[in-house]
Amino acid sequence: MKNLTLAAVLLSVSVAATAGPFGLDMGTPLAELNKQMKLKPETPAVYSTPSVPKAHPEFDSYALVVTPTHGLCKIVAGSKAISTSVYGAELVRTFSDFESALATKYGNPKRYDFLRNGSIWKEPREWMMGLLKKERTLESYWTNEDRELPDSVKAIQLQAHALSKEQAYVTLVYEFKNLVQCDGWIKSQKDSAL
Repeated sequence: MKNLTLAAVLLSVSVAATAGPFGLDMGTPLAELNKQMKLKPETPAVYSTPSVPKAHPEFDSYALVVTPTHGLCKIVAGSKAISTSVYGAELVRTFSDFESALATKYGNPKRYDFLRNGSIWKEPREWMMGLLKKERTLESYWTNEDRELPDSVKAIQLQAHALSKEQAYVTLVYEFKNLVQCDGWIKSQKDSAL
């Protein structure tokens, strides 16, 4: 009996050690996810939760895309509000810290940091206004096109968002390899109403 118990403990430690982003794995069924955390349905196949098995202290909201057929296929994490100047310095620093941490595990990303052509928000003191008006972009991407990502992850997106000229947040999105199938299921559910 002791050997069986020890084997079960070793197996659970092994499974936990191989868990994907935020302690979650591609394809995990909704019933299993509901045992691990409190999920609130938002729309068909989208569930929100304030915490995940391996939460990061800078994120306070999570959304999971889960279908009955394919299980978990996408994670969206939202950071706590970031107070920043109109120049966006604190937001850029926080974004860069997240980017560096992700680069340690997933390699260097493709970073997009630009102001759209024709934007009137071009002065340094208008950096946050450009972001607020969706004329400025600060995003980084990791994809399987660049390298094979671990944990069945197909793509990762890190993106900066403005709430106001002095408040911002960052989202971190993990798309698993089964996302195309999940999107197909979600589309078929929407189209069935036609």
